[in-house]
Amino acid sequence: MDKKTWIRVIAVEAAIMVVLMLLAAFPRVNNKYNAEELIRLSEESFKTPAMKLGYGSYKYTIEYETNSENCFAFLDRQSISEEGKQLIGRMEMDAVKFLPDRQSISTEAFIFMGAKDYSVYTFRFSDSELTIKSISVVKTMGGVFRIGIMTALVSAIVDLIMLFADRKKRGLVKEGSVEVFFILAATVLFTSVPLFFNYLINGHDLQFHLIRIEGIKNGILSGDFPIKIQSNWLNGNGYAVGVFYGDLFLYIPALLRLCGFGVRQSYNIYVFLCNIATCAIAYYSFKGMTGKRKPAVVGSVLYTTSLYRLLDMYVRSSVGEYSAMTFLPLLAYGLWKVFYDDTDTAAFKRNWILPVLGFTGIINTHILTCEMAGAFTILLCLILFKRTFQKKRFIVLLKIVIYTCIINIGFLVPFLHYMHLGGFVLTAYPPKYIQQYGAFIGQMLDPVVTFEGLTVGLEEGIAGELPLTTGLGLIMGGAALAYSFCVGYIKDKKEKTVGIIFGVFTVISIWLSSYLFPWDFLQNICYMLKKAISTLQFPWRFLSIAGVMLAVCAVTALKNIDEKKKGYKYIAIGMISVSVIQAGQLMGNIMNSYTPYIINAETSLDTTEVVGAEYLPAGQLVEAFEWQYAKPDENISYVENYRKNNYIECSVANNSDTAGNVRFSICYYEGYSAVDEATGKKLEVFNDEGSLCMKVEPGYSGNIVVKFTGFTAWRIAAVISILASVAFIVYIVDKNGVIVEKLHIRREKK
Repeated sequence: MDKKTWIRVIAVEAAIMVVLMLLAAFPRVNNKYNAEELIRLSEESFKTPAMKLGYGSYKYTIEYETNSENCFAFLDRQSISEEGKQLIGRMEMDAVKFLPDRQSISTEAFIFMGAKDYSVYTFRFSDSELTIKSISVVKTMGGVFRIGIMTALVSAIVDLIMLFADRKKRGLVKEGSVEVFFILAATVLFTSVPLFFNYLINGHDLQFHLIRIEGIKNGILSGDFPIKIQSNWLNGNGYAVGVFYGDLFLYIPALLRLCGFGVRQSYNIYVFLCNIATCAIAYYSFKGMTGKRKPAVVGSVLYTTSLYRLLDMYVRSSVGEYSAMTFLPLLAYGLWKVFYDDTDTAAFKRNWILPVLGFTGIINTHILTCEMAGAFTILLCLILFKRTFQKKRFIVLLKIVIYTCIINIGFLVPFLHYMHLGGFVLTAYPPKYIQQYGAFIGQMLDPVVTFEGLTVGLEEGIAGELPLTTGLGLIMGGAALAYSFCVGYIKDKKEKTVGIIFGVFTVISIWLSSYLFPWDFLQNICYMLKKAISTLQFPWRFLSIAGVMLAVCAVTALKNIDEKKKGYKYIAIGMISVSVIQAGQLMGNIMNSYTPYIINAETSLDTTEVVGAEYLPAGQLVEAFEWQYAKPDENISYVENYRKNNYIECSVANNSDTAGNVRFSICYYEGYSAVDEATGKKLEVFNDEGSLCMKVEPGYSGNIVVKFTGFTAWRIAAVISILASVAFIVYIVDKNGVIVEKLHIRREKK
């Protein structure tokens, strides 16, 4: 199609999008009902007058007083309630529970089918007291953004189909590319089957990561920069999860939440995007390493259907780890290029790009995976020390270190700052021995895998334990490489070296994952080593490294076997078949056994789900943050004017001759401040057994804002990261220096 035709198509799509967004935006709704306007249904229940609500996202806020947690509110239709039908397909909504330490609460609902008889209902148990002061219902822009995104997605799919048809008509579609696309697309859909339900599979750490997403969403709404202390945690008392846990890619589901998508939908979309990215990056990386499509397709299918990855995704819900695994093939490919590309080519000087992308993706998702990948990178540099210290390769390696640090300085500075300060459960907790949690070799070779259980010690065997294996399909990839060496298929010296290195790394990573590696012996050498190894928690985390190593072994074997030989087909089909069968068995068991977890709104999350509570102040318990409160000393006059989680506006006065304190329920971290609104004077804040405490000097009186401000160095580091990332993207896109040249010309003209 010519340019004019494309302009018309895009114009029509844009017009459709605008019309649909306008229809979703109107009519506007902003209703508020005071106590006198509510309709009494019984002694325990009230409702608002019937409201006409159309398609869209709504926020309803209730101002109240109660002495109990046994009070609830929800949005419903009168006719549906009378018929006793569920609102499946009509509305997404969770009932909200009133909290006795608050005076108002807000939640959200998304309506698909408009009606004239929607009402907000409140209910209390007979032993509870509840006074409703007002109920307000507001239509938000979420529905508008949501339909806009969905329309844009449909338009993009239509455009891609049209583009493909046009290119095929002109003979521009490469032979075999269609088959590759459908195999990879089928792999993505296959590994995403557990996402196609109206509920979530409640994996081990699911709530923890859902709260992280909500924390980022709330931070964006509050204008926080950077978002390091997420305010929604611990019943609104804040948690430093953003300091210790990279969350760059969780901005995707957080932004989807802001665009009207529910908690479940936003998370499932993120998982689906991870599957797409994993499959695509694996194919790109393996094709780059082999120069052939077929081995790349096989490697991508094997890696994407890896049992350990699926275990992380659907059983453990280990969002950080499975997100990090997306970038491991890219890192492997990037390092392969650094050590084995010809240094005399013009393109070699750009070989730092892929490793930087790989490390950046891993750093911003899972720091433990980064440490493991970093250890193997150092080992690779030592093994290939002759190549490492070749001038051009060494310069590229140096660039990888420098640019990775600069681009990720926004995460690294706060992380290293708090690690240096210490005083957290993470840094103060006594180290534990980890060898007892290593996997059995037989467990890694298990042909029939279970799906449930936790990791247990060696003495308990594997009954009821997690399936700690990469899957037999990938293990067959390692066997295929060994077979290729034995038969003599691999003849090229470079290919032999690459095969040996990845084969050795496979053995090492499996050894590290198992109970056979002497972790306890190493931990007994010195306390620092004991502490460092203890942070790994479980040796079987190295299965993520083993997975990518085995995938590279598989593609290396297939690269060197003649495609015309029967053995090639047997090996390729055998590996894929076994991997797909095991993956299907695992996912089928998960889907048919897990209790559905239905969630649409943030208010349904338990914000005390901090898993190991590693980021709490040392010695503090989660139970200390069950409520929001402020406790002034007897000589302090305290009035709370406004509070939203860990942000407080208050009036304080100390008319006595001695200093006094106000103890807040806020979880204490370095970086909190209490500032006089009028003068800008800072009041002293300090750690009082894990909680934030503010000191009020004798004779002081004023209005104070208490909030987390962080540190100037953190904000500077965040800005540097953003600018470095923009420059990095420009460098990647602008291969020929066109953009830089234009900027230079404009600067000269000025």
